[in-house]
Amino acid sequence: MPTSDSPVGADVGPLGQVFASQVRSRREFRGLSQTDLAVQLRDGYGLKFHQATIDRVEKGQRPCRLDEVYAIAEVLGTTVDDMLDDW
Repeated sequence: MPTSDSPVGADVGPLGQVFASQVRSRREFRGLSQTDLAVQLRDGYGLKFHQATIDRVEKGQRPCRLDEVYAIAEVLGTTVDDMLDDW
């Protein structure tokens, strides 16, 4: 669901907005900074993520490829299904 700081009309669509919100809440729950998450995605999965990339994902400003979605879920200790359960 879009939030007040998530731009409406971003390329991610409503499902992507749910994912974006879950990335932020689950990252914070695990005590990871945006940089920590980006490093784990780079080192563990070879994804070219940086802190700014995570910030754009969490704001719903950057769509994620399918491989990125699964990698993010795995690093956050969850599944894509669980992250999109509210959908």
